[in-house]
Amino acid sequence: SVQFQRSKLGTKAAYHSTTLRSPRHHVLSMFLHCKYFKKGKQQFQWNGTDESDFEGWLDHHLPMGPHNRDMHRCFFHPANYQSRHLTSFSRRPHGLEGGEPFEPDVRAANRTYWDLDFVSLTEFVH
Repeated sequence: SVQFQRSKLGTKAAYHSTTLRSPRHHVLSMFLHCKYFKKGKQQFQWNGTDESDFEGWLDHHLPMGPHNRDMHRCFFHPANYQSRHLTSFSRRPHGLEGGEPFEPDVRAANRTYWDLDFVSLTEFVH
Protein backbone atom coordinates (compact mmCIF):
# COMPACT_ATOMS: atom_id res chain seq x y z
CA SER A 1 0.00 0.00 0.00
CA VAL A 2 1.03 3.61 -0.42
CA GLN A 3 1.02 4.23 3.34
CA PHE A 4 3.10 1.10 3.97
CA GLN A 5 5.68 2.22 1.42
CA ARG A 6 5.83 5.73 2.83
CA SER A 7 6.04 4.71 6.48
CA LYS A 8 8.21 1.58 6.27
CA LEU A 9 10.09 1.54 3.00
CA GLY A 10 10.36 5.09 1.75
CA THR A 11 11.15 7.33 4.66
CA LYS A 12 14.36 8.48 2.94
CA ALA A 13 13.05 8.40 -0.62
CA ALA A 14 13.57 11.46 -2.81
CA TYR A 15 9.95 11.31 -3.95
CA HIS A 16 6.76 9.28 -3.50
CA SER A 17 4.41 8.26 -6.28
CA THR A 18 1.51 5.99 -7.09
CA THR A 19 -0.65 5.01 -10.03
CA LEU A 20 -4.43 5.06 -9.83
CA ARG A 21 -7.04 3.75 -12.25
CA SER A 22 -10.53 4.56 -13.32
CA PRO A 23 -12.63 2.58 -10.79
CA ARG A 24 -14.69 0.91 -13.52
CA HIS A 25 -11.61 -0.22 -15.42
CA HIS A 26 -9.99 -1.27 -12.19
CA VAL A 27 -12.86 -3.53 -11.10
CA LEU A 28 -12.91 -5.22 -14.50
CA SER A 29 -9.14 -5.66 -14.36
CA MET A 30 -9.36 -7.24 -10.88
CA PHE A 31 -12.00 -9.69 -12.10
CA LEU A 32 -9.98 -10.69 -15.18
CA HIS A 33 -6.88 -11.15 -13.04
CA CYS A 34 -8.84 -13.40 -10.69
CA LYS A 35 -10.36 -15.43 -13.49
CA TYR A 36 -7.25 -15.97 -15.60
CA PHE A 37 -4.38 -15.91 -13.09
CA LYS A 38 -3.28 -19.41 -12.08
CA LYS A 39 -4.31 -19.11 -8.42
CA GLY A 40 -7.77 -17.79 -9.35
CA LYS A 41 -8.29 -20.69 -11.75
CA GLN A 42 -7.40 -23.18 -9.04
CA GLN A 43 -9.52 -21.64 -6.28
CA PHE A 44 -12.79 -21.02 -8.04
CA GLN A 45 -15.13 -22.61 -10.51
CA TRP A 46 -15.81 -20.18 -13.33
CA ASN A 47 -18.99 -21.16 -15.14
CA GLY A 48 -19.06 -19.52 -18.51
CA THR A 49 -18.41 -16.40 -20.46
CA ASP A 50 -16.51 -13.45 -19.05
CA GLU A 51 -19.77 -11.52 -18.94
CA SER A 52 -21.67 -14.11 -16.88
CA ASP A 53 -18.70 -14.81 -14.60
CA PHE A 54 -18.15 -11.06 -14.08
CA GLU A 55 -21.80 -10.71 -13.09
CA GLY A 56 -21.44 -13.58 -10.61
CA TRP A 57 -18.22 -12.13 -9.20
CA LEU A 58 -19.90 -8.77 -8.63
CA ASP A 59 -23.01 -10.40 -7.15
CA HIS A 60 -20.78 -12.23 -4.68
CA HIS A 61 -19.53 -8.91 -3.31
CA LEU A 62 -22.89 -7.10 -3.34
CA PRO A 63 -24.16 -5.69 -1.17
CA MET A 64 -20.63 -4.61 -0.45
CA GLY A 65 -20.20 -4.50 3.26
CA PRO A 66 -18.05 -5.76 6.09
CA HIS A 67 -20.35 -8.79 6.47
CA ASN A 68 -18.45 -10.53 3.66
CA ARG A 69 -15.02 -9.43 4.88
CA ASP A 70 -13.45 -12.90 4.51
CA MET A 71 -15.47 -14.04 1.53
CA HIS A 72 -13.84 -12.13 -1.31
CA ARG A 73 -13.15 -14.22 -4.36
CA CYS A 74 -9.58 -14.56 -5.48
CA PHE A 75 -7.25 -11.86 -4.17
CA PHE A 76 -9.28 -8.70 -4.22
CA HIS A 77 -12.30 -7.25 -2.49
CA PRO A 78 -13.35 -4.56 -4.98
CA ALA A 79 -15.01 -2.21 -2.48
CA ASN A 80 -13.02 0.95 -1.78
CA TYR A 81 -9.91 -0.78 -3.14
CA GLN A 82 -7.84 2.26 -4.08
CA SER A 83 -8.83 4.16 -0.93
CA ARG A 84 -7.61 1.22 1.16
CA HIS A 85 -4.27 1.41 -0.62
CA LEU A 86 -4.00 5.10 0.19
CA THR A 87 -4.81 4.65 3.89
CA SER A 88 -3.67 1.18 4.95
CA PHE A 89 -0.45 0.48 6.79
CA SER A 90 -0.61 -3.17 5.66
CA ARG A 91 1.85 -4.33 3.04
CA ARG A 92 -0.88 -5.81 0.83
CA PRO A 93 -4.43 -4.68 1.71
CA HIS A 94 -6.03 -6.54 -1.21
CA GLY A 95 -8.85 -8.05 0.80
CA LEU A 96 -10.41 -7.16 4.10
CA GLU A 97 -9.13 -10.05 6.19
CA GLY A 98 -6.26 -8.08 7.73
CA GLY A 99 -8.60 -5.92 9.79
CA GLU A 100 -8.80 -3.18 7.19
CA PRO A 101 -11.82 -0.92 7.62
CA PHE A 102 -14.48 -1.49 5.01
CA GLU A 103 -14.87 2.25 4.53
CA PRO A 104 -11.44 3.90 4.73
CA ASP A 105 -11.15 7.39 6.14
CA VAL A 106 -11.71 9.68 3.16
CA ARG A 107 -9.76 12.51 4.80
CA ALA A 108 -6.76 10.21 5.29
CA ALA A 109 -6.98 9.05 1.66
CA ASN A 110 -7.08 12.66 0.45
CA ARG A 111 -4.20 13.63 2.72
CA THR A 112 -2.07 10.77 1.37
CA TYR A 113 -3.03 11.64 -2.21
CA TRP A 114 -2.06 15.29 -1.84
CA ASP A 115 1.18 14.43 -0.01
CA LEU A 116 2.46 12.37 -2.94
CA ASP A 117 4.89 13.94 -5.37
CA PHE A 118 3.53 12.15 -8.46
CA VAL A 119 0.16 10.53 -9.17
CA SER A 120 -0.45 9.04 -12.58
CA LEU A 121 -3.63 7.59 -14.03
CA THR A 122 -3.03 4.25 -15.74
CA GLU A 123 -5.40 5.05 -18.60
CA PHE A 124 -3.26 8.09 -19.55
CA VAL A 125 0.20 6.49 -19.30
CA HIS A 126 1.40 5.10 -22.61
